[in-house]
Amino acid sequence: MDGTCPGYSPVLYFSNPSYMADWQNPETIATWIAIVLAAMALMVTAIVWLTRLYLQRMLKTQQEMANAEINHQKLLLKTSVTIQERERNRMALELHDGLLSKLSILALASHGNQPIAHYSELINNSVQTARAISHDLCPPLIEEALLDHLLINHLQPLKRDFTIRFWASMHPQYSLNTKVKLQVFRIFQEVVNNIVKHAAAHTIDVYLRLSPKCLVLQVVDDGVGFKPDIPSKGLGLHNIELRTQLLQGSFRFQPAQNQGMQFILRVPLQLPKLKRYE
Repeated sequence: MDGTCPGYSPVLYFSNPSYMADWQNPETIATWIAIVLAAMALMVTAIVWLTRLYLQRMLKTQQEMANAEINHQKLLLKTSVTIQERERNRMALELHDGLLSKLSILALASHGNQPIAHYSELINNSVQTARAISHDLCPPLIEEALLDHLLINHLQPLKRDFTIRFWASMHPQYSLNTKVKLQVFRIFQEVVNNIVKHAAAHTIDVYLRLSPKCLVLQVVDDGVGFKPDIPSKGLGLHNIELRTQLLQGSFRFQPAQNQGMQFILRVPLQLPKLKRYE
């Protein structure tokens, strides 16, 4: 026994003249060629259609992203103009209600018989008001001042109502340029003002780290917290975003570890060494 079924011969089957004749028939060959070509054409058509569909969707997605970026930039530009107008109105109000009112009182008092001490007090108050407005427009000696000193000085008036803790890790051989210092300082102002106005906090912790490659600023409070699922539509957030974009950095708000909110700003840097350290 060779293990094959009776009556079955593979050799005889494949060597059947009529079977081979069917495959050698030109019509049969033409039919199979037509079937293969049709299948290949169908496959090519399907591939072309799927590729076209994919490209259309990709282009649509890219267009939507481009439109979203354009709209976002328009919003930031509009916000920038709105912020400028808000600051102009605020400064005009401070000048009118603060400095000009004190000068008006001084002018009226000059026609009376007030003692010299009274005039001196009015003049000192006017000078202090003018100095406060000037410092708000541009921090004093910002070109020479270190960033950590600017931040600490801004926090000084808040120590009456808040517990302030400040940590800084600075490389003395590197120095920020004025543009970066001013933008980071304005962002810091916005974050702190938001804490003072809305957070109902008692403690403000500030961490500043400056290295040749990166600046990291972290502000943490113990207030009512931050809800990331409710996006802010105020000018403050747009102001922070606009200034961060100018620095080519990134920022985020997130809940603090225990309670409250923490703000983290990261700015990439390429700082040259100061000449005295070279």
